Amino acid sequence: MTRQAGIEIESLPQRVIPSVDLNNIGDRVPDIIECTEQMARQDYADALAFNEEVITIHLHRGREEFSPPYHDFYVNGVCEMVPVDTDHKLRRKFVEVMARAQAISVRTESRQIDGNESAATVNDAHKSPRTTYSFVLREDKNKKGGEPWLAKIRRES
Repeated sequence: MTRQAGIEIESLPQRVIPSVDLNNIGDRVPDIIECTEQMARQDYADALAFNEEVITIHLHRGREEFSPPYHDFYVNGVCEMVPVDTDHKLRRKFVEVMARAQAISVRTESRQIDGNESAATVNDAHKSPRTTYSFVLREDKNKKGGEPWLAKIRRES
C-alpha cells in the first residue's frame, strides 16, 4: 500500500466522469478561474515552486505505427519537447500535463423510457478514459513528490 504523510493513496477519491445528457446540452459551465485570497498566500507560492522543480522521466514509445520520436507539451505557452525511449529531465508542471492527458472514448446507447416502444427515446453517452502517454518517473528528489504525487494526479484526472 502506498503512503504519503499518513494518507493512503488508494483511499483518495477517484474522479467520476458523468454521462452526457444529450437532451440537455445547455447545462455546461465555463472554465473560469478567479484569483482568491488563498492564491495570494504562501501556500500557493509553495505550490508554484513545487511545480517548477526538475524531475526525470522515461517516456515510452507509442503503440501506433511510425510513432513520433518526440512529444511536445505546453504549459502557459511554454513548450517542452520530450524525446521517447530515453531518460529526460523536465519541470514537474509538464509531467503533470502528461499524467492528466487522457483520451476518452464515448459509446452512445439509445433506449425507450420505461421500456415502452411508443415512449420517448433517451440517449445515454458512456465515457471510458484511458492514459494518453505511458511514462515512468525515474527520479524525484522532493519527498512530497515521487510515485505518491503521480498516483494522486492520475486519480484526479
